[in-house]
Amino acid sequence: MAEHYLSLSVDELIKDVLHHYRVNVWPKVEEIVASHIHDPSSNGLIIEGSALWPELVATLNFDNIAALWLTASEGVFRQRIRNESLYHSKSLRERRMIDKFLERTLVYNAQMIEIANQHGFILVDVLQFNLAELTQRCLSILRSSR
Repeated sequence: MAEHYLSLSVDELIKDVLHHYRVNVWPKVEEIVASHIHDPSSNGLIIEGSALWPELVATLNFDNIAALWLTASEGVFRQRIRNESLYHSKSLRERRMIDKFLERTLVYNAQMIEIANQHGFILVDVLQFNLAELTQRCLSILRSSR
């Protein structure tokens, strides 16, 4: 994993992760959604994760699907990744890996926001609400979008 992050450019890392999501993750997501949609005993389904690329979600052609994306500022990503990785206690090589991961995260997030906006998806900034408010906001959006 270290060589992967250290040897590839940010653009290559983005292409690599999107390829992984399209080829390995998305077919499984489609299968889960389709089986759930056609199950009359189903009460709902929430799928979350960075692999839910807006361009792919836009291909789901079911009337009773709602989608939203939680977003955060670059500052939030920087702070969380550095804090959670214990950045300041790491070696120079480890910091370079963390820096590359952070760069990839920021580019990925910016592209995700742009594509979500192009498809008219709803974006919710996680810092605008406390956890209880964020939960209620998201549930309200999902209920009204169906």
